[in-house]
Amino acid sequence: TPENRSRYGRGFIDKASRALERLGNKVETIEGAGISGLPEGAVLVLPDLYIIPADVAEELERFVRRGGRAIVFDGPVLSMNHEPLQRVLGFKATRSYFHAQVVLEPVGDSELVPAAEREIDVEAEKRRWADWLEYRKWGVTQLVRDVHERARQLKPRSLLTAAVFTPLASADAVCQDWPGWLEQGIIDLCIPMAYTESDAALEKQMAEWKTLDPGLARIVPGLSIYRKTGGGSVPRDAAAVLRQRQLCEDAGAHGNVFFSLHHLTPELTTALTRGPFSDVAPAYRPAEREAGSRAGR
Repeated sequence: TPENRSRYGRGFIDKASRALERLGNKVETIEGAGISGLPEGAVLVLPDLYIIPADVAEELERFVRRGGRAIVFDGPVLSMNHEPLQRVLGFKATRSYFHAQVVLEPVGDSELVPAAEREIDVEAEKRRWADWLEYRKWGVTQLVRDVHERARQLKPRSLLTAAVFTPLASADAVCQDWPGWLEQGIIDLCIPMAYTESDAALEKQMAEWKTLDPGLARIVPGLSIYRKTGGGSVPRDAAAVLRQRQLCEDAGAHGNVFFSLHHLTPELTTALTRGPFSDVAPAYRPAEREAGSRAGR
């Protein structure tokens, strides 16, 4: 719908279209008014269509009643006041968002939404999801291992580094087992992206890293040189950057990576080159170790 597209763009529509095409389907994107022209048996996929006007809601109900099928991802939460949508979806209102795996049990009959007799085993589905996440994490780790081995074959003294998510729970959520990469010796230096303006949050994250690598021998803190604003981001005050750099040094870090070059100002360049980086020093290189030995030992 134009209303939804103007507010949320068409990224969700395009992603869904590509996914369906990869599965061998013939895909056509239509405007709301085009629902009336869909043939019986057609499947209408509505991905992240939060806004559905009343007239389109009525067309959608007519489509379903004449045998059409609708698959809804992340439903029209901003349009649930339309009764046709309530009948099509089997819901009468919206509720607060939740981030969990739950089963919604019907409390009444619906003429348009069939209910399966088989109940879903939530615990079994959680185990399946956990297995899927472990498989994805394994795949990423295999890629890191392969890159490391090939890099060492080409240049035996090369170092493989990776900018990684932090805290550890955030990394785990995106299938980055970088503690395991360090443990297995398939990464030489990890650069946690600690892009926080809070000194307390930075210190808390560094304490977490030191449970993996007490001397921060293979962990180089990544610091932001920007701060977020309502309209994007702007360069941080040089004093704030220097303060966080000092916190890292006090914790035992052997250096820092600053992100990003786009926000590097003459003020910060001068502060760094006349301050902590005024002396020329050799690039830090961690001691060689055998794969499988604990980082920092």
